[in-house]
Amino acid sequence: MTRRKSGRDGAIVTTTVPVTAHVFCREMLRQLGRRVEPVLVVSSEGPELKELESAGVEAVSVSMPRDPSPLLDTIALVHWVVLLLKRRPLLVVALTPKASLLALLAAKVTRVPHRTYLLVGLRLDGEVGIKRKLLTVLERLTSACATDVIANSPSLHHRYLELRLTSESKLSHTDPGSDHGVDTRHFMPQPRAAGASSPPIGVVNIGFVGRVTADKGIGALADALGRPSLAGTYHLTVVGSHDEPDSEEMLAALRGANVNFTAHGPVDDIRPHMSQMDFLVLPTRREGFPNVVLEASAMGVPTLTTKAVGAIDSVIHERTGLLVPVDDVDALETALTRMITSADDRRLMGTAARAYVEENFDPSRIVSQILERALPDRRVSGADNPEREMSAIRESSAGARKRPS
Repeated sequence: MTRRKSGRDGAIVTTTVPVTAHVFCREMLRQLGRRVEPVLVVSSEGPELKELESAGVEAVSVSMPRDPSPLLDTIALVHWVVLLLKRRPLLVVALTPKASLLALLAAKVTRVPHRTYLLVGLRLDGEVGIKRKLLTVLERLTSACATDVIANSPSLHHRYLELRLTSESKLSHTDPGSDHGVDTRHFMPQPRAAGASSPPIGVVNIGFVGRVTADKGIGALADALGRPSLAGTYHLTVVGSHDEPDSEEMLAALRGANVNFTAHGPVDDIRPHMSQMDFLVLPTRREGFPNVVLEASAMGVPTLTTKAVGAIDSVIHERTGLLVPVDDVDALETALTRMITSADDRRLMGTAARAYVEENFDPSRIVSQILERALPDRRVSGADNPEREMSAIRESSAGARKRPS
């Protein structure tokens, strides 16, 4: 490819922590490489950057702490400005809050022509007081520095407009959602086999996969599963990181409600656990678009989740799973009872879920939507190679449990 008269070409993809780029951005990197060159990944230091480099992806580390730090954030911003002045990219694509704020602010200052904010969640939802006001200001600043804001779900798009965080003309969303899709050749229905997640014979195995924290609705789940009507009818398998500030509190809530559960930490491959699940429950309070629902659906596992932003887009109610209001313990108990007692409903919903994601969430199709908006004059079909390079996306079970939101 020849460089433009402006001297700008190539693209930079950035995430706050490298696991996000390593797991969720491989299809984007592949497609970008066919539109522009060179393509660079920028993230904080971590082993995943080395793994990307081993796979032939150029990567550079810039320390970007997730929590606010005026001094460290200023240092990181200076590093970003220097990097962008040196590289002079045509495009910057930013995911996750801190990386997006720093990269897009530096990109605007250095006049990068295409600046895409890939919106994968909204941290300010659920916050109150001064922290919410601060996060609102930072969100508006981030979107103001972008030339395009692309939400990974229709409901997140609507919520962003509702909060007046950017202009309608700048905002779009993927259809029907997600920022990277799901590899349905990797996540496939599997026969049950004895293992760590095997429940007692005749007991329905409910799966929860995600960070163990109040944001994921663990409190409501404990209240619902702890009710006498459900006693002895289920086993709950919890898979995900327990390192959030309130993780121990959430596990204590499950124990205090006499919930029959087994807790596992993050795993490299969720499929052995998921193959043991009769259905997935995700009583979340906020999401961008829940990747775990796509993975479960691809494996023929139906999902019970909430009408929270993002989650509501991941399930077709009564077809691929069930939706309940956020923090509505009564509705959650009713839905859990139905899913536990009706094997026919679970089977029909699981089959429909698999068909739905096969038809709508091919990774090349989802990423093509993003890049058609980010670089409309560098149009290349992303679906011409049926054996596309999906090795890292096939490892997404580990990242889905660790990805910051």
